[in-house]
Amino acid sequence: MKLLGIEDIVDRDTYAGLRPSYRAAVIDYKRSRRLAVGENITLLFEDRETLHFQIQEMLWVEGIALPEKIQHEIDTYNELLGGPGELGCTLLIEIDDRAEVSNSSNRSRSGSTSASKPSRRSLRTRSAARAASPGAGHSIR
Repeated sequence: MKLLGIEDIVDRDTYAGLRPSYRAAVIDYKRSRRLAVGENITLLFEDRETLHFQIQEMLWVEGIALPEKIQHEIDTYNELLGGPGELGCTLLIEIDDRAEVSNSSNRSRSGSTSASKPSRRSLRTRSAARAASPGAGHSIR
């Protein structure tokens, strides 16, 4: 799969105009890439399109504009694309509220596996899995 490059990223002002429709399209696109694993865990199988969106959103939210900082984000997310025969995924641990996030974090450090409520908030971590690589989806260019 072709890695993302700085030429794939649009500037903040351009993204501001594109963001509402692009965000809606990618959220819809991601629905078929999600796999629930129990009550609180979801795997999101990433590809070039989902990671492009994540980079654009990170730049938007964090106000990142310096080329070297943008390149750092690109390099970081490109690691999830993997090589031939690999598929990247994001592990989402869905927890309802801040207190539960703190409790779950403490339980995981102590080795407890007690379950928590499902939620709208997610903690993101990166993982890689071997599988065939899927095609790309939507584009903002």
